[in-house]
Amino acid sequence: MESSVTGLNDTLQGVISGLSDSLTWEWDDRFDCVLATFEIADKDRVSGVMNTHFGHVWDSATISDAPGNVSGAIGNFGGLGPGQLLFTSDPAQAAFLLGCWWPWDNGATISVRLIPYGLDSSDDEIKDVRASLKKSFMRDLAGKELVD
Repeated sequence: MESSVTGLNDTLQGVISGLSDSLTWEWDDRFDCVLATFEIADKDRVSGVMNTHFGHVWDSATISDAPGNVSGAIGNFGGLGPGQLLFTSDPAQAAFLLGCWWPWDNGATISVRLIPYGLDSSDDEIKDVRASLKKSFMRDLAGKELVD
């Protein structure tokens, strides 16, 4: 599992670093993930960085062609609607990173969540991955170790 965590952390840090000059990232306790929102004017720049760091992208027309663990993952978040995208790191890994791209109904804002996921991993393993990523994210954000 350690190599999966390292790979997820590399992808997570690549996206965050690639967009740190324009997006404000925060920890989303609702989904145990990293979250940022941005104006639609930044859509092309943000999607370019996402495409650079994720190996796959799915939309409502292509999700039916995705591997079972990817379609199962997005099913847990309500599926993909028009305009929504799902970026994934390598879904062949026991744990992989989801990049959920959700345009808002206001037509002006998009949110991106970066979520560790793994259908083939135990709940405890995924909790450990999320805890590791949260600790790394919070340390980088604050410039110091997270104190529990």
